[in-house]
Amino acid sequence: MINVVVGYRSESVYGEGFTDAVSVITHEVDDLDNVDILSTLADTVLTGTELGDTLTEAVDDPEMLDELLGENPEKFVRDQLLPAVRQTTGVDVKYVLWLCATAADVVDIYNAAPEDVIAYPVGDVVLSDLGQDGLLYGYAKKPEPVEASA
Repeated sequence: MINVVVGYRSESVYGEGFTDAVSVITHEVDDLDNVDILSTLADTVLTGTELGDTLTEAVDDPEMLDELLGENPEKFVRDQLLPAVRQTTGVDVKYVLWLCATAADVVDIYNAAPEDVIAYPVGDVVLSDLGQDGLLYGYAKKPEPVEASA
């Protein structure tokens, strides 16, 4: 038997089928103003790179961030951010999932019904870490639910 490290989510909370890396990251950064993804990447996998240094400055400077994202934030994510992650980690991130560490966190924090909580294997790379509220994992292959042991 192989033990798989898992995280938990509810599709009713996060939205079923929203796993495309470019779309989700663009939505988080551009529509929701969630700069934690950029900050986490700058502090981890992009540390010491030109883009990492730029992101470190941009997350605290809204004008600089707007300039960096440009008129087409999706293009920035697709053509600059994800290729930089691939270059430093070797992971070609195509899919993402927000996962909590425990099923109880999904129920308690997001008011999900316990029967709606699904386990997934954790991803290949952490793109954002919001602590107990969840981590955004990047995957090279589409993640599929797994049977989690209680």
